[in-house]
Order: sequence, then structure tokens, then C-alpha cells
Amino acid sequence: MKRAGKLSGSIEFLYIVGIIAISFSSIFVRWSDAEVSVIAMYRLYLTNLILLPLAWKYRKELFRLKGRDWMWLALSGVALGFHFLFWMGSLRLTTVASSTVILTLEPILVMIGSYMLYRTRTNRVMIAGMMLAAIGSAAIGAGDFGMSDAALLGDALSLLGTVAVAVHMLIGKQLRERLEAFVYNFWVFGMAATTLGIYNVAEGIPLGERLSAIQLYAGLLILLGVWLFIRFGKEPPRIPLAAADKKG
Repeated sequence: MKRAGKLSGSIEFLYIVGIIAISFSSIFVRWSDAEVSVIAMYRLYLTNLILLPLAWKYRKELFRLKGRDWMWLALSGVALGFHFLFWMGSLRLTTVASSTVILTLEPILVMIGSYMLYRTRTNRVMIAGMMLAAIGSAAIGAGDFGMSDAALLGDALSLLGTVAVAVHMLIGKQLRERLEAFVYNFWVFGMAATTLGIYNVAEGIPLGERLSAIQLYAGLLILLGVWLFIRFGKEPPRIPLAAADKKG
């Protein structure tokens, strides 16, 4: 019993570390002058590169997938790729605070979607917290009406990114119930990165320009948070989807 309590405390601590690490991503994106689609692409590919040593352990599970699973994995990956494209793009146009607060609407969208698709119910405390997030987002958006058109466009991009990641979460719910967390994350991150790679090539965006060593170090810090979420990726399905919502 004592050991179980210690394990639970360790998981909670690592989740906190992961959230803090990932939270710095918006600041690093703001500092960088590289294209956001390139930053996001390398961030996701680096994640898969770090995961490769574990791929051998899950080699059978990685390819023991049905055709329908591949389709849903691809859709989840595309949605995640567009989330990074829209949200990170918003950071160049609006403030970090505005973009991040709008992103807090994600659990509300996930809650609505999970009820419509899976009939998942949410308790009143969670609903109250989500309503506060919605009010805060509305207040931030209203404040930007007095600023430039660029700030409003940034808010709109952040909202699109929020919708995209909510779609990613809703698609992932059914997959995470029958796939290993590693298998799900490995393929989805890879497909999201490939989606951004195709976008970069189609738009003629250079893949190596203006990427500094500092940005790569920053990316590694961000990956710490991503790895922690993957390491304990089996925990979220045990609680309501809206509450288990996680950000990358």
C-alpha cells in the first residue's frame, strides 16, 4: 500500500515536471526566428528519434495493426500536425498569454466531443473550471479587439490549433484503449511530423535555415516533458478524457 502511494506520488511529480517543461515551448517559439512549421517538424521527429531505442521492445505491436487503425492514426497525426502549425504560428502574431489562454478551451471542446461521440459524462467541478477558462479566453480575446489585426489573426490561429488538438484527442481516445501508449505515440508523432514536412516542401520552406544550437537545446528540454507524458501514457485512459487532456 505504501509502495503504491509512493508510485502515485512519483507519477504526479513527473507530470508536473512534464507540464513545466512543455510550458516553456511557447517562449522558445517566440524567441526563434525560424519557421514555426520547421520547428514543430523537427520537434516531433526528434521525439521519435529518442523513442527509437524502445521500438525493438514493441516491434510486434508496432506493425500488428489493422487497416482501420492505420487510418485513425493518420487522422490523429494530421490533426496534431495542424495543431502545432496553427498554435505555434499564433505565437508570432499575438501575445503568449493570449495564445495560451485560448488554448485552455481545449478541455471544453474535448468534453463536448466526448459526450457527443462516446457519451462520456463530466462532473460539475470540472464543468465549473472549464467555464472559468472560457470566460478568461473571452476576456483575452475582447482585449485584443483594441489591438492590431495581427493580434486578432493570432487569436484565430490559436483557436484553430485548439480545435485541431481536440480532434486529435478525440480520435486518440478509441485508439489508446486498444493500443500500447508507446505504439500510439510513436506513430502519431511520426505522422504529425510528416504532415508538417509535406507542408514545408509544398510551401517551399527551407528545412535548415535559421535553426540555432540554442533552439535545439530548447527542443531537448521540451522533449523531456513529452517523454514524461509518454512514459506514463497509460494513466490518462483511467480518468475522464477531458480531465486527462494533455498538451504538446
